[in-house]
Amino acid sequence: MTSRSQLSDAVIALVITLVTALLLSLALWTPAWALDLSMFGIESGSEPQAPGPPPVVRPMPQALSGGGPALDPGAGLKTGPVTKVVVNGREVPVRRLEGQFPGYLLPDGQGGYIWMTDGPAAPANPSNTAARELKLKVRELADQLLAGMSNQDLRNLVAMPVSFVNQDDFEVSSSFGRYLTEQMFYEFNQRGFPIREYRAEPDIATRRGQGDFVLSRKIQNVFAQNPYAVLLAGTYYQDNDNVFVNARLVRAMDGLVLRTGMLVFAQTDVTRRMLANTGPRVAPTFVGMKDYETMTSNTALTSIDLGDDLH
Repeated sequence: MTSRSQLSDAVIALVITLVTALLLSLALWTPAWALDLSMFGIESGSEPQAPGPPPVVRPMPQALSGGGPALDPGAGLKTGPVTKVVVNGREVPVRRLEGQFPGYLLPDGQGGYIWMTDGPAAPANPSNTAARELKLKVRELADQLLAGMSNQDLRNLVAMPVSFVNQDDFEVSSSFGRYLTEQMFYEFNQRGFPIREYRAEPDIATRRGQGDFVLSRKIQNVFAQNPYAVLLAGTYYQDNDNVFVNARLVRAMDGLVLRTGMLVFAQTDVTRRMLANTGPRVAPTFVGMKDYETMTSNTALTSIDLGDDLH
């Protein structure tokens, strides 16, 4: 008898459990207005609400669709070939979207949306990129020259940057060597190192139709034998693939090297053009011209012109 009673209690408990589970499922998946729990003796805690109006689906704005057919949000995406990347220490496959540019949809306040995206990135100008990289390299060189120098070390010192020269011929410079000098004027000044512009003439030369000039290389020699003058000099060397630059701060009075720096970086089209411009160009001149008879007569021609054998 006891066993039958226990079995009945177990069946009743199972039925109650199943009913409770069913009610909870209904409560989770059915809106409150669609399920009247009072029929089961359970208070819902709020009055049943009538269903609201269906959501308004607005068409895609013209700015987003570009005048073409509306974008299908379920459309497939074109991807590239499968590659491998490491995520959390495990290699996983990855595909790159092709022709897709992520962005944001923002309400425009008029029932439509604004599509904000960077779009395809504009291709970088290789020449401009190389020029900016060169500027950063020279800045690195200036950091090397001044690293560890305190304001006390700089007291009373005045730097005079000069043209960097060809490592194999100290009489030859180039647009590259002169550019290094010009940027060093800037870099040292920005770091608080006094700089002397020794190419400045005392008078301003004004030339009609050309401009006003104060810098000049016509000055033959500049006196630098000052106990506080520091020359910023350097050399460069190039091969087919690389450029090598060495710089030093030299005390003008006795040639003592105070600081050094060096760079090695890859050749670019910018550096090749700058290094190729190595010297002054031929100055314009005039050639005297006479009539044909005079210019071709025996009296006007030299022995070389006549093809004489000279000994």
